[in-house]
Amino acid sequence: MDVVIILLFFAVITSLIGSRKGEGISGFFVGLIFGPLGIIIALYTQGNRIKCTSCKELINKDATRCPKCTSSVSKS
Repeated sequence: MDVVIILLFFAVITSLIGSRKGEGISGFFVGLIFGPLGIIIALYTQGNRIKCTSCKELINKDATRCPKCTSSVSKS
């Protein structure tokens, strides 16, 4: 029972990290399967984001403007 609670804890944490990157549900399953290693995986993945062409900040792939530098993002 303790193992299930611990795995659910890691699943929720990786889900929160993944949701900031546009991959919430897949982050949940990565945390559930890999436990603490799932957190490391979630931290280092790019997720559902692309780099801004001007400032190289990771932004949502559907964005038309970068929230950091406010430059227009081309869809390529």
